[in-house]
Amino acid sequence: MRTIFLTVVSVWILFFSATPALALNPRFEHLTTDDGLPENSVRSIMQDSHGFLWFGTHNGLARYDGYDMKIFLPDPEDSNSIFPRFLIALAQDDSGMVWVGSYSNGMSKYNPHTERFTNYLPDPTNPHALPGIKVEKICPAEDGLWLAMGDAGLVRFDGEKFHRVPILLPDGPMDLDSYPELSSLMVTEDRIWVGTVNNGLVVRDRKGGSWRLLRHNPDNPRSLPSDRITDIFQDQSGRTWIATRTGLALYRGDDGFEVFLPEALNSPNPERNYLVKIAADGQGDLWIGSAVGLYFFTPRTGEFTLFAHDPKKPTSPVLGPALSVLVDKSGIVWAGSWHTGLNKYDPWSQKFDVLLHDDTNPGSLDDDAVVSIFEDGQGVLWVGTGSMSSGGTIGGLNRRFPGSDQFEHLPMPGAAAVGIHRFNAITEDRKGRLWLGTNKGLWRLNDDRTQIIRPPEIAGQSDQLSKGSVISLLLDQSDRLWMTMWNGGLHRYDPQTENWTSY
Repeated sequence: MRTIFLTVVSVWILFFSATPALALNPRFEHLTTDDGLPENSVRSIMQDSHGFLWFGTHNGLARYDGYDMKIFLPDPEDSNSIFPRFLIALAQDDSGMVWVGSYSNGMSKYNPHTERFTNYLPDPTNPHALPGIKVEKICPAEDGLWLAMGDAGLVRFDGEKFHRVPILLPDGPMDLDSYPELSSLMVTEDRIWVGTVNNGLVVRDRKGGSWRLLRHNPDNPRSLPSDRITDIFQDQSGRTWIATRTGLALYRGDDGFEVFLPEALNSPNPERNYLVKIAADGQGDLWIGSAVGLYFFTPRTGEFTLFAHDPKKPTSPVLGPALSVLVDKSGIVWAGSWHTGLNKYDPWSQKFDVLLHDDTNPGSLDDDAVVSIFEDGQGVLWVGTGSMSSGGTIGGLNRRFPGSDQFEHLPMPGAAAVGIHRFNAITEDRKGRLWLGTNKGLWRLNDDRTQIIRPPEIAGQSDQLSKGSVISLLLDQSDRLWMTMWNGGLHRYDPQTENWTSY
């Protein structure tokens, strides 16, 4: 059960889902170098444990607190500054360290406590140094830091030494090098998933065993749509999604996939199937960066919706491909582009439906002044209305059943209700009784919820309980009813003893 108490004079009532669905016409905001980015190509996005957003660009690193950008650039005079500029991978480990991978200058570690960087570069004289310069993906795990490298294959860093991990297939094929050119990586509790640039997907159990190579097979509809793997992603349900040069694949077990294509294979626009990065929102839907813009994908239906730049719509995404995607902890979608900055879509900013009183609709609210909202254990929505002044509108109680868009209005209890102007609070006890706090004392619904009645529980009690203004109601873990009153203190009703206590 959820209760919301509103103590403003008068509010518009707004109903929204716990995670907002996609708006019909999403409005994208744009962030560029004018807003503090060091460069407009954003290749990687991450949110750290403190909520800061990190953006890896072609010219340095940015940390964003929602208001300002803090820029990190190489400084030849400072060995503790970040070394690379062209940044394509970001990750944070359990100790809070931020790891940054670059296209051509190795890797850096940022310590937020000292605000200093440690840089890792190849060293021909050290066999345990970083073995290459192109770090495509960084995956922290309990046994170290796993790296997918574009020029050195799969690598694990134990905190002191870098170890190259050969990919050895028991049955070939011979054209897959032991240290292939990698594009993506995912390390889960039970598996290591490795994406290659042109040789498909390689999988191995975390405990060891043989590597398995999964490739596109034009004669097998359950194979990958392409051997060019661009991203590997696990959603909140544990499903593994693969982005490729030619569509999206969902791993279905037994080394088989279900394939989803934005465009048919014989489409005159094959670039529409070139997917780059995957992220998921709170509803389990996917946001996928692509060569032609940002896709919204609904797994339930298998449908893609493309959001691309439209010069006639300034709130459309920026021009160009979406190279990086993140859905942050608040549900905001971020997508980095090539040379044109960041896209930001806030679903909370535009997914509100305003429900108002309508004289022509008997199923609308009885009044626009909403002072309390409550959802009971059956999913029924209760809305209390009324004026905050004694001379305003007469308050009422509205009820809407699940699946309905119409409100019912509970009848007031005759002459006894004279003077009620507000239903300030609503709650439900374990017996399913609905308690109502008004500006004229405590009320509740009868057992079949057809009438508002004076609770027999307050018979013989102080007039304060029947005449004072109830501000809020709360049922504790023992099902005791707590009630605060305007200039009337705190009161508690214990259903076990049937006694009231005033504080």
